[in-house]
Amino acid sequence: VALDGDPQPPLTGYDRVVLAAGALSSFRIAAQSLGDGAAEAPLLDNDMIILPFLARSRPQRVAGRHLFALSEAALSFSLGPQAEDCLHAQFYALHPYFLGPAGDLLESLPGWLAALPRAALSRFLVGFLYLPGHLSRQARLRAEPGPEAGPWRLTMSSHEQPQAAPAFRQAIERIGRCRGLALQPVRSLQRSTPFGFSGHLGGTMPMQAQPRGLQTDANGRLAADPRVAVADAAAFPSVSAPNPTLTVVAQAFRVAELLGPG
Repeated sequence: VALDGDPQPPLTGYDRVVLAAGALSSFRIAAQSLGDGAAEAPLLDNDMIILPFLARSRPQRVAGRHLFALSEAALSFSLGPQAEDCLHAQFYALHPYFLGPAGDLLESLPGWLAALPRAALSRFLVGFLYLPGHLSRQARLRAEPGPEAGPWRLTMSSHEQPQAAPAFRQAIERIGRCRGLALQPVRSLQRSTPFGFSGHLGGTMPMQAQPRGLQTDANGRLAADPRVAVADAAAFPSVSAPNPTLTVVAQAFRVAELLGPG
């Protein structure tokens, strides 16, 4: 199907195709191109909460809004006996950038008038806390034909995992008890985020020892057509807690090397 939705003749005379359109679009393209009907697959993501922390010691003053570069501190917390049972946390200074119009107003105030709110803001950090995919919401993705031979439609269903809330609670308590961090969680301001908010989607065409259909082998080759190699997060059999960007890049380089020259 072309970008404008017009149907195109099947592409059959190819030696290799690299598929890297993202976990959702890669699955839709493969299902529509190679499947003979509606297809379903798992869909992985990280459960994520946003939680402010009050610093018990005064941090250095945050630079002006126009110089903001999203500097962060990252920590990993073990949640169980397995290496993949960990929570990833990123901490950001509560910069006026996060405050929207209120931040614009703060930046426009004279220095002497903004001193007090700046001092108060400097005592806070914003924590982004992520669970690994196997402890997060479990979802299924379905691709099915759309109207008039256009692009197929995607629908999703999901349900929460009972261990997610205790895992977040355990990590927050450990952060609060850590004297080296000196951070007090402000639990009343804790906010959950909807599925997909983190942007870490993956696993729709997972690598398997014996792949079938729209699953992939250890080299990212699609079982339905080994000439197709999946080079994005769709091929991940699991999603870890940290940001997967560098892992996606590594997967793309790996697939390129496996395909060889030409």
